[in-house]
Amino acid sequence: MANEYTSGQPEYWEPIGGEFFRFEAEGDTLQGQLIDRRFITVAAPGGGESTIGQYTILTGDGEIFFNGSFDLDAKMARIPDRAYVRVTRQGIDKTKRGFSVIRFLVETRRGEVSA
Repeated sequence: MANEYTSGQPEYWEPIGGEFFRFEAEGDTLQGQLIDRRFITVAAPGGGESTIGQYTILTGDGEIFFNGSFDLDAKMARIPDRAYVRVTRQGIDKTKRGFSVIRFLVETRRGEVSA
């Protein structure tokens, strides 16, 4: 009997989750409805571990998720669940200690939160 799992994805297999989006350049924008937020532990730039947000937005193209940062997490904390949100990478600032911090503009549509 042939192994049906080795020849790609059979018709009855459907991918779950969404696509990962990375804000790579100034002006990169993602918008849609915030449908999930969770926190994950990652390696910190200076060593050790750090906790960051991971967000899922429902767009016209499906579910897209992206990781937060210090700046982005602080701004996303003010966005209610199910709200429509637009996130734009603005630029990079340097801290007094010489670390690079990516700045984001986070916007939400007034009065457009779905149940």
